[in-house]
Amino acid sequence: MVDSPGAVASEHDCLSLNVYTPDTNSTKLPVMVWIHGGSFTQGGNSFYPYDAENVIPYTKNISHPVVIVTINYRLDVLGFLAGNDIAAVIANDTSLTGKDKAVGNWGLMDQVLGLEWVKKNIQHFGGDPERVTVYGESAGAVSIQYHMLLNHGLFKRAILQSGVINTGPPVPVADDQPLFDKLLEKYGIDKNLDSQGKVDALRQINYTTLINDANTLGSDITQHQDNVLINSDIIKQALEFQGYDENIEAIIIGDCKDEGTMSSNNSNLTKPEGYKQFVETQIPPNLKQEFMSLYPEPQSNDTKEWFALGTSINGDLRFHGPIHEYAKRWATQGKYKTWYYHFDQPIQALIYITSKNLGLPPAVHHTSDLMPTFLQYGRLTPHEALVAQKLIEYWARFAYGEDLSQNGWNSLDTGKVLVFGPDAISGETEDNRSAAKMEFYSRYVDETFLSNSTSME
Repeated sequence: MVDSPGAVASEHDCLSLNVYTPDTNSTKLPVMVWIHGGSFTQGGNSFYPYDAENVIPYTKNISHPVVIVTINYRLDVLGFLAGNDIAAVIANDTSLTGKDKAVGNWGLMDQVLGLEWVKKNIQHFGGDPERVTVYGESAGAVSIQYHMLLNHGLFKRAILQSGVINTGPPVPVADDQPLFDKLLEKYGIDKNLDSQGKVDALRQINYTTLINDANTLGSDITQHQDNVLINSDIIKQALEFQGYDENIEAIIIGDCKDEGTMSSNNSNLTKPEGYKQFVETQIPPNLKQEFMSLYPEPQSNDTKEWFALGTSINGDLRFHGPIHEYAKRWATQGKYKTWYYHFDQPIQALIYITSKNLGLPPAVHHTSDLMPTFLQYGRLTPHEALVAQKLIEYWARFAYGEDLSQNGWNSLDTGKVLVFGPDAISGETEDNRSAAKMEFYSRYVDETFLSNSTSME
C-alpha cells in the first residue's frame, strides 16, 4: 500500500480489508468486492479514490443497497518478485503443496484469501455470500480475469474496468532473475550462496529499501507464468474460452476514451526511432503494412503529432483492442451475458492534475472512472456527479442480478454499447471505437497470442 495520505505502508499485517455496510435491517444484501489497480506495484484500499462512504447511502437511496468490501494485497517485489533462485526455494520446500507452490504471484493469492474471507464471513456484516460481484480497475480488472479462470465459486458476477490479461501479459519466472541478481549485487550478497541462502539474505533487507531499489534498477514487476497459478498459454486459454468459472453469470466490461495517454508520457512510441523499432519487432510481418496504414508515421517532428500517435497505439493495443476483443468473444460465445461500456466523460479535477503534473493534454485518461466509481463528490462537477450516479446505479443493479436491458442498457449481443459522457448522462450507441483498428487487433491477436502464444512486450 503506497501513496495514501495518512496511511502507513507496512510489510506486516498488510492483508486487511474494509467493509462498508448500509444501516439497514433488510435481508442479506448483494456484495461488491473491489480489487484496486496500480500496475501491481502501488495502491491500497486506503488510497484516496477507494473510499466507498458516499456510495453506500446512494445505493440505499435508489433502493439497491449493497455491502462493499475493498481488499489489500501484497504489491511490487513483496507480491510479485520471481526468478530462478526463488523458484528453486519454493520447489524444494516440502511443506508447500498445490497452489502454495506458486512463484511470483503472491499478490494474486492474497486476493483469493480476501475473496475466501468474504465468502466465509460477509454474512455477519449483512452481506449475501451467494451474491458476490467482484469489480476492479486496471491491474484490479486484470486480476479479476485471472480469478475467472483460476478460482471457482467465489463470485457470481464481474465488472472489469480498463483492464484484461492482455493489457499486461504475464512473463516467465526466469525473466526476474536479472533483477534478483542486481539486488544481490546492490546489497553485497554473495552470489555463490545456494538459492536458499540468497533468498534468506534478501529477506533481511528492509522492505521499503528493497522496493525502492528494485524500482530504481528499472525492472517491471508483474504476474508470472509459474505453471501453478498461471500457465504459459493463459492468454490462449482466455481467448478461446477454456476453463472459465461456470458459476459466473454475467460480465460488465469497458474502457476510458483516452486510455493510452498516461502510458505514452515516457513511451518510445512517441519518437520516430521508437516507432520504427516497434513496427520491426512487435508487429507480425504480414500485418506491418496494415498497421502503418492505420497508425501512419507523422511527416514532421512535431511533438504533439508524435504524442498523439503513441497515445493511439498504446491505447488500442494495450486497452481498447484487448477489452473490445474479450467483450466480443464473451458476447458471441453466449456463456456470459455481457454488457459493454465506454467512459467518455472528462473529469476536470483529473485533467488539471495530469496536465499540471505530467504535462499531458486534456483527455479522458486511464483512471478517469475512479472518482465516479466511488462517488467522490468533492472532486466532481455537478454533471460529472450525475454521470457517476448513473454508473453506480447500473453497477448496483448488476450486483442485484438484474437484466440491465430492462433499464436502458442492452447487452453486447445486440451490438449496442453504453457511453457515459458529456453529451448525456448515459446513452446507447453503436461502438464508437474505430472499427478498422478493432478488426486489426483481432488479427493481431490471432497472430501473436493464438498462433504461437507469444506476447507483445
